[in-house]
Amino acid sequence: SDLGTIRYGGADRFDLVAGNGVSAALINVARQPRGSMLAVQRAVLASADSIRALLPQGVRLELVTA
Repeated sequence: SDLGTIRYGGADRFDLVAGNGVSAALINVARQPRGSMLAVQRAVLASADSIRALLPQGVRLELVTA
């Protein structure tokens, strides 16, 4: 008797993120317990600017806070 069916499919998606109703990627940034929040902010802002220049047309990088 048959035990099941095997077929190719997409990978399971465990964490789904959306931005403005569209599928998105999420990058979390956290500081170390004794780290400087201002230094992390400066580094993230500087990194975001350089990353934006590398993104393909139509892809956006938006910074949000929680």
